[in-house]
Amino acid sequence: MSYSPRQQKAQAAKLWHLATRDMRTLQEEDEDCISLQSPPLWKVSSLANARTLLELLPGEREGLVIHDGAHRRVKLKRAEYVLMHMEANGCSNPDYSWVARAGGHAARSLPVDRLCLAVWLRREAEELLAYYPEHRARYQQIVRALESRAFRAEGWMPTDARAREGARFAHEPRLWAAISMLVV
Repeated sequence: MSYSPRQQKAQAAKLWHLATRDMRTLQEEDEDCISLQSPPLWKVSSLANARTLLELLPGEREGLVIHDGAHRRVKLKRAEYVLMHMEANGCSNPDYSWVARAGGHAARSLPVDRLCLAVWLRREAEELLAYYPEHRARYQQIVRALESRAFRAEGWMPTDARAREGARFAHEPRLWAAISMLVV
C-alpha cells in the first residue's frame, strides 16, 4: 500500500480567542471583552455527538474543545492528527502526559509535593502556576531540591530522570520516595 499526501494550500495563521479567565479567582468569564475572533460554536449533547461533528467538519482540523456549563474542558483530537503528531515527533507510543489544568481533580487531591514532582517531570510549570499560583513557592523549593548537586550526589537523581517506560516516567516512584523524605 502506498501513501501519497494530498497537497493543500496552507491557510493563513489565525489567533483564536477561546476564553477569558479572571486571574484573581481563576474562574472563566462568561462575557468576553477581547476583540479577537472566536471559533465557531456548536451545541452537542454527548461525546458521541461531538465525535460525529468532528468527523463531519471540513478540512484538516486538529480537534474540538468541549466545554460544559461548569467551564470544564476536554480536548477531542482527530485520530489522524494524533498519529501525524506521533510520527512527526518520532514517537510510536501515544504521550499520555498529565497536564495540570486537565488534571484538576488530581491537582486538588494529590499531595502538593507529589503534584510538584509530576509537573516538573512533564515540564508543565507554566500550566501549574497559571491555575494554582498558591503552589508557586513550594514548586520552586521542590525544583531546587530536584536540581541540586546534593540530590544528585546522594544518588537520588538519575541522569535520565525523565526517561519513559511507555506512558510512565520510569524514575517517578524513586523521585517521589526521595522528595517525600525532604523537609524543606
